Amino acid sequence: MMGMVGTAPYCSRRLLWRLRRSLGLRPTVRLANGVRWKLPLGDLFASDVYVTDGNVDLGCEHMLMAYLRDTRPTGVAMDVGAHSGYYSLLFSTEVEKVYAFEPDVRNFPLMAEAAALRSNIELVPMAVGDYCGAVRFSQAVQSDVSHIEPGAAAPGEASAGLSVPITTLDAFAAERGLRVAAVKVDVEGFDILVLQGGLQTARRDRPVFSVEFGIEAGRANSWEALAEFLAAARYQVWAADLDCAAARPTCRFARRSVEELQTVWTKMLFLVPEEDGWFPAFATCFPQWGRDRFGAMDVDAWRVRPGGPKADS
Repeated sequence: MMGMVGTAPYCSRRLLWRLRRSLGLRPTVRLANGVRWKLPLGDLFASDVYVTDGNVDLGCEHMLMAYLRDTRPTGVAMDVGAHSGYYSLLFSTEVEKVYAFEPDVRNFPLMAEAAALRSNIELVPMAVGDYCGAVRFSQAVQSDVSHIEPGAAAPGEASAGLSVPITTLDAFAAERGLRVAAVKVDVEGFDILVLQGGLQTARRDRPVFSVEFGIEAGRANSWEALAEFLAAARYQVWAADLDCAAARPTCRFARRSVEELQTVWTKMLFLVPEEDGWFPAFATCFPQWGRDRFGAMDVDAWRVRPGGPKADS
């Protein structure tokens, strides 16, 4: 994060955040879509939003919103692992309705406050995975990294310790008759379970998935399982690779094989239907947009629709 923001701005904004927190002064950040969010001072993730000035995922937010503006005039979004509502607020201006899935009760007040800013956000106090029922849940010290436990409870059974309800994207969408345009997934190493539980939705609605796909010991994610999902759903992966080794960060946006993903650093992965033409068009423009403008431009400047803003303007 320091490499992308710059050492001096990073340090100064970290200090300002600590000062504001000590004084109880909540800052307001203007997000990429224009929504003004008054940040909760007790939330670690909110400090990252403040330090990056509403660009936590290094421009991936802008890509996702530009994609929706260009290609998806209707549909809903699923924010899986909503935490304090960052992506829910971003989605809210681009889709008909946002369903914010958050199982950690400590995040409910933060999520409710964010949802109050936009009438089309609904908080769903559930985990999302590959079955419906109940699952053991581990509350981390920092609520943004809480997660379901590997030894999940069998469907319909009560689990020992802390238990939360769990559903699948397929079941939730089917019950409500939803057409899904986009899904963001960030569930601390269990993202593949969300994808597997949304396979029929992927085949039917062809949504874009924005996934932070980390590999950790004892967690469900694996490259083999991701490859199987991509083949079954007929999806491909696009990623923004970030290199912060130089004085000024450089970025490259490209289609990646699962094998390549194991050798590069990416912030977020975009899982896209094989037939989708927007991301290949976007990739041809991306290198022209330059290093320090990465993530700093207005969302409409990222669009590639016919007649839209030019990438080199």
